[in-house]
Amino acid sequence: MSRRILLAFLCSGLLACVPFSTAQDDPLTVQDQSASAQQCRFVSISVNNNKAEPMAINDAGTIAGNYFPQGLSVGFVLQNGKIKTVSFPGALFTLIFGINDAGVVVGDYGFFDTAPPHGFVYSKGHFVPIDVPGAMQTDARAVNRYGQIVGDFSGNAVNSQHGFLLSGGKFHRIDFPGKVNTFLTGINDSGMITGEFQQDRNCTSACALDSFELLNGHFTIIGLPHSRETNALGINDFKTKVGDVRLSNNVIEGFVLKKGQFRTFGRPNFRSTFFNGINSSGVIVGTAFPIHNGSGGFAAFGCTK
Repeated sequence: MSRRILLAFLCSGLLACVPFSTAQDDPLTVQDQSASAQQCRFVSISVNNNKAEPMAINDAGTIAGNYFPQGLSVGFVLQNGKIKTVSFPGALFTLIFGINDAGVVVGDYGFFDTAPPHGFVYSKGHFVPIDVPGAMQTDARAVNRYGQIVGDFSGNAVNSQHGFLLSGGKFHRIDFPGKVNTFLTGINDSGMITGEFQQDRNCTSACALDSFELLNGHFTIIGLPHSRETNALGINDFKTKVGDVRLSNNVIEGFVLKKGQFRTFGRPNFRSTFFNGINSSGVIVGTAFPIHNGSGGFAAFGCTK
């Protein structure tokens, strides 16, 4: 389960956010490494009077994510201004992480809050569980238009988190060479994958993450210079990547990596900004914390220009 999802669980008693809100912050002047300025406009998203955590957006503009009524986690899909809730039958929690252009959703579910989650695919009202054979835990994180799914799973040993690609009905294990605890977070239609890994074999789940892209078996590390941690979480069909970075002052900002250039963004009046997903039009969805009033969930426009 992602750390920002866990944070949302812990903060759910403070949350209260309305169907898709169009209230927006003042345009943000963004500073990048070349110190040029550009505008990024944030629009709040909320669901059924609960604050939302948008996780993914497809090329049709359909947004998928989670909200937290009464401390529980329920998935949602926002399409054409209408909200559809998504809950795995009988499960205590449902978490959505990805959506493709056909509206197929992937995520996790669990029957107990302390039990390892299982992955799922949801399409046209039907759920199909995803479990890597022999795994204790399976997380489904992203899906492309061809139905290829990426995520991570845990084995029976400590520090044994591995990435997986589910393609053509077959699971393929993916590990960043020489590192521990690999997590796959995104996949685009050309098969480029984003992911994260941890460096130290003695580290725990709280250790800092480094990120990478993977294409045709070749790994490339992604990292904003001078940051303490880089988390790559989404990728579109133009290979533009989004995620978040922990800066040297411990502030967390969203990032856009386009054509080799990083830009970082902080939503006004929030300390931590997370960019979770991006579509091919450059619309980004994410969440900002802490939430004192209004909505932490947002869609952001103009950040990739």
